[in-house]
Amino acid sequence: MKKIQKKLSCTILCFFLLLFNQTAIASEFILGATAYKQGDLVQAFEYWERDAKSGSSTAQFNLGVLYGAGLGVKQDFDQSYDWYQLSASNNHPMGQLQMGFLYYYKNKNFTEAAKWLHLAATQNNPRAMYRLSMMYTTGTGVPQNLGRAVEFQSESEKHICSMGIGLESTLMAPILEQQ
Repeated sequence: MKKIQKKLSCTILCFFLLLFNQTAIASEFILGATAYKQGDLVQAFEYWERDAKSGSSTAQFNLGVLYGAGLGVKQDFDQSYDWYQLSASNNHPMGQLQMGFLYYYKNKNFTEAAKWLHLAATQNNPRAMYRLSMMYTTGTGVPQNLGRAVEFQSESEKHICSMGIGLESTLMAPILEQQ
């Protein structure tokens, strides 16, 4: 009986420690978002950095944005790239989109761009779908395939319409959006 009580106590303790840890992580993100909205970019960076190091792909993406634009930190494109890549590797659709754009526009590695854009598109990212439709139309980085181009264009439009926004409104990264 004492063994069962001890195991139960340990299980309950572990549960509450995990629950507290998840609450603390969520709090870091929320505090960072609040600081960002109030214009305290240095504080936002500090909260999100802790959250990013704890594994939050959204915080990792946000650090990529901050480093890339020099918001609250010294502009550093290498750091920006590293945080975008980490968020993308952790399955963040905007991180994957950003990696696709970096490979497409900066590195001109269209095959690698298509890889990241496909990952973002599988998570219903309309900008990734739209870019892929253009790539399939021209055969840039992927085999030319007008059928696939139409599919991606149609899916992109469907997701944009379901969000009630136009494509031009999707051009700004949703830095405060938590997955």
